[in-house]
Amino acid sequence: MKHQQPTLRFLGATDTVTGSRYLLKAAGKRVLVDCGLFQGYKRSRERNRGPFLVPSFSAHADADGILAWMKSAEREPRMTYIIHGEPDASDALRLRIKHEPGWRARVPEHLEKISLEDPR
Repeated sequence: MKHQQPTLRFLGATDTVTGSRYLLKAAGKRVLVDCGLFQGYKRSRERNRGPFLVPSFSAHADADGILAWMKSAEREPRMTYIIHGEPDASDALRLRIKHEPGWRARVPEHLEKISLEDPR
C-alpha cells in the first residue's frame, strides 16, 4: 500500500461564523477541527454557550482565552504551531505558550511546509 502524506485543508468560515475549519487527513483517519464562534444576531451568539463535543474558540479569541483552552487539554501536543495573526502578536503568543503551559511552540515561516509526523 502506498504511503500518503498527511494533509491539512483550510476550509474557511461561512455565514455568521468567525474563524475557520480545518480538515486533517493522516494515517487513514480524518479529523475536522472547527475553530469558530457564532457572531451577529443574538440567537446566533447564544449558540456559543451550548455544549461542544470539541472545545471551540474563535481564531480571533484573545491570548488568555486560547491559553485557558490549551490548559484544559488532557495531554500536551508534540508541537503547537501559531499560524494566524500579525508576526509580533504570534511571537508573543508563542512565548506565552512556552512559559505558561510549558509546551513546545513555534511560528512557521510564510509558506513553510510542516511535517505533522516529525514536528520541529
